[in-house]
Amino acid sequence: MQIGAFEIREPIPELHEPHMVVNLRPWTDAGNVGSMALTAVEKALNSQELGRLHRPSVFYDFTRYRPTVQQIESSRHVELPNSVAYYSGRQAGNDLVFLHALEPHASAEDFVESILELTQRMGVRRYCQIGAFYGASPHTRPLRCSGRASDPELQDFLVSMGLTVGGGYQGPTSIMALTVEMLRARGISTMNLSVQLPHYARLDEDYRGQETLMRILDRLYNLGLDLEEVTKRANTQYFELDKAVSADPEAKVAIRQLEQFYDDDHGLIESSEELKNLESITLPPSVEQLLKDLESGKDPRIID
Repeated sequence: MQIGAFEIREPIPELHEPHMVVNLRPWTDAGNVGSMALTAVEKALNSQELGRLHRPSVFYDFTRYRPTVQQIESSRHVELPNSVAYYSGRQAGNDLVFLHALEPHASAEDFVESILELTQRMGVRRYCQIGAFYGASPHTRPLRCSGRASDPELQDFLVSMGLTVGGGYQGPTSIMALTVEMLRARGISTMNLSVQLPHYARLDEDYRGQETLMRILDRLYNLGLDLEEVTKRANTQYFELDKAVSADPEAKVAIRQLEQFYDDDHGLIESSEELKNLESITLPPSVEQLLKDLESGKDPRIID
């Protein structure tokens, strides 16, 4: 069955007042934090596929998002880049719909309209977009996270969890921002959660960011997540980063500047103009090489 541009598996599940949790790649998926967090939650809840775009080439340029080929037993299988939705029914609380959304290159309004149709058909009560971006958080401090909700009571709850109120950003954005506006106009609650990652440590997979985001989702939805493994990965990754930084005088000075900025409680850096003031803080080649090793898995100290 098609809902907008999505091909939905049948029978379509009847969900209880579901909330939709969305990760948008690549715009707000720094360090793959949103992707990893969403996938881990789906796995923990034994989620099932709901559907995916029927013809993803309508929206995506396959020379920019490349198809991948895999060898499955004796056959080769080509996987097209796509936006895929999953769902999880729960015994208590709202059921959940998860959407891994790829930012469209074309027909963006139709893409947004299809998401709106999907939320309407599934009876979505709240739309929550999650992700991460690079900013002024030093790796030696708890990562800052911003949250913004259209519901005042939910906004107060986010603040009570220690999240900074977001929303001060002005500048380029994604077409998905239009989705939020249109959902609010239809009376659907919306929320945004963003983790701020160290701008100098651009890890392909930032486990501390993943852990931070999963802890927030766990508390929001009482998921009972087991975070032991991701915490181990985060501790190993940032411990090795800290050792490399501590051994380099230039890097130590740079990190102390960020720590002072953080401790003075300047809050989140959300605009590119503000971040330019901190771009002089760079890491020496030795630390950059360590980060590359951590990303590629060459370092044997990273837990598999």
